[in-house]
Order: sequence, then structure tokens, then C-alpha cells
Amino acid sequence: MECRTDAWQIDLLCVGSQKALMLPPGLAFLAVSPKAWAKIEAFDAPAFYFNLKAARKKMLEFDTPYTPAHTLILGLRAALKRIRAEGIEAVWERHRRMSEACQAGVQALGLELFSSRPAEGLTAFRVPQGLKDGDIRGKLFERFGITTVGGQDKLKGKIVRIGHMGYTDELDVVAGLAALEMVLNDLGYDIEPGRAVTAAQQVLLGQKSTAAVR
Repeated sequence: MECRTDAWQIDLLCVGSQKALMLPPGLAFLAVSPKAWAKIEAFDAPAFYFNLKAARKKMLEFDTPYTPAHTLILGLRAALKRIRAEGIEAVWERHRRMSEACQAGVQALGLELFSSRPAEGLTAFRVPQGLKDGDIRGKLFERFGITTVGGQDKLKGKIVRIGHMGYTDELDVVAGLAALEMVLNDLGYDIEPGRAVTAAQQVLLGQKSTAAVR
């Protein structure tokens, strides 16, 4: 999703490598404003690790104060080249279209979106009454090799999250929705084959969706 750190005057922004940077977890990235640095410099950190003053000092040597995950940094180099080649505005637009397509497909099946303002990196829907999230996610993986995630804490067992971030493309979204249709059908949920796929493709093709919500 669009994020303009300087223009929006964000003082401290933390990013995890496992999200849209297309890497395994293990790296964190911080953008720190001059205002935030002033706060940090005035604070005497009680910890040896996670010391931003130490990190800033080592940055002058193009290094880190502690041993980093070298293999992930090499992977990051490849991921950033890919993002730069596509262009960040194009990356934002691709994620917007995939998000809208996935939402349209999910709603065309009569499933309820969890959020009224969904993030563009994933689509979360409520588990239909009479079904279990583990059955939906389990069959998606066992039959199609598609990994989805459930809810946590008070949402455990109540939602299913479909990720479409990073190097995911439009075909991944369409294929994922087709798999979801078949899995829901196997579990006894009444679906019309192709309904979700059609709704998603209409969004991706720039057409107005004709797949009314059930």
C-alpha cells in the first residue's frame, strides 16, 4: 500500500521483511525522522541490543553493530531490484487491483469480508456458519498446496486470511479463488462454479462486476 514516509511526516516506521518485501522473516527496517532521532539521542537505553544509537553509529561504516542475517540481505537485494524494475507506483497499483479482485470474488460467493476497510495485502473473510476454518485451510493446502492463515486470539477459528502481497500476481488470485470454490463445494457449502473467478476477472479486466453478492 502507498506509504510516503516524508510527505506524511511519519517519525518512526518499522517494516518486517516477511511482508511486501518478499523475504522470509528475520529482518526489520526502520525509517527514523530527525525529530525521532532527537528523542532517541536524549534517551539512555538500558539494553545492549536493539540500540538504535549503536546502529546509527555503525551505519557510517555501512555496517551493523551486531551480526546480521547475511543470506536474507542477499535476498533483499534481489527483491529490491525486482521492485525497482516494476516501479513502486506500479507495485501499489498491482496490489490495489489484486485486493479489489479478491474481495469481489469472496463476496460473490456470499462470504462476508471481515474488515470494512481491508488492507491491500490480504483479504480476510468470516468463516461461514457450519464450517470450520481448519477444514477450509486444510483442504486448500492438501489439495492445491495453497497456504492461508486463520485468525488469532479472539478471532481464532472465525476468519480466514488470503494473502496477495509481494510477488503474488493476478493469476495467483484467480487460481486461489477457483481453489476456494472447489474446497467450499467439497465441504457442502452451496456455490455456483466460476462465480468468484468471474467476479475477480471482471475487476482485473477493468469491467464492472456483474456477479451480485449472494
